[in-house]
Amino acid sequence: MRRTPAAALFIDRMSASASPALPTSGATVFQARGLTKVYGEGDAAVHALKGVDLDCRTGEFVVVLGASGSGKSTLLNLLGGLDVPSSGSLLYRGWDLAHADEAGLTRFRRDAVGLSSSSTTSSRASRPARTSRSSPRS
Repeated sequence: MRRTPAAALFIDRMSASASPALPTSGATVFQARGLTKVYGEGDAAVHALKGVDLDCRTGEFVVVLGASGSGKSTLLNLLGGLDVPSSGSLLYRGWDLAHADEAGLTRFRRDAVGLSSSSTTSSRASRPARTSRSSPRS
């Protein structure tokens, strides 16, 4: 049996007590409209995402499933502030991530988001780092 790669994103880790059973009752944390990501140009262009619309609410646990090359990692990289979209809008609690500068994206990654991948083998590695509030371990 072939295993489908998966990636997961817990929406708004500061609200872990929110009920995932009532996803429509939570505030919108991420909103994506017409999200597109293109790598390269011309004949070599690779369209990793084409027109993705997505709403994620506080307390939701979102699983992204798809075949290899379907855009899972690209989508999570955009939602995690590791990359910016080629076009479309991407809002985090109303803040425009698509047009944020590097310092703003760094603050966002540090304070607001944690990513976990199915390839993560250590439970410690899958927990979001709180680098701004903790000292390095020796």
